[in-house]
Amino acid sequence: HDGRFGEVGNYTSLVDESCDGPNLAVGDLEEVVAMHQCARKCTGVCTTPSCHCDGHFPGFDQPSSSALCLPAPQCQHLCDLLGEACSGVDMHATLPRCFLKAAGACAATVPVLGYVALVKEGAAEA
Repeated sequence: HDGRFGEVGNYTSLVDESCDGPNLAVGDLEEVVAMHQCARKCTGVCTTPSCHCDGHFPGFDQPSSSALCLPAPQCQHLCDLLGEACSGVDMHATLPRCFLKAAGACAATVPVLGYVALVKEGAAEA
């Protein structure tokens, strides 16, 4: 993995909001996504700063967790790669930690302090 990510699509940022629908189950997604799951890569496997493991919550992030340890542009890039299956990203406000949201999940948002809903253009119109 060379760390390079392309341009991301258009997203609307909603501060202190979260998409109201379900997260995509990381275990069901392509390896390019699954390899960034916090529980998987940050339990002793990856130890360099480029791992972004300051977004890992040990004890909270279980193997079934959908949390990805990546900064916002990389989370958005993965959402773009997934096409219509991903409607947006719930991004931690200060840590490299995000959740990819299922199709239709960002049609509505709810208040969640410390997160930013990054809603993919067109996703809220579903």
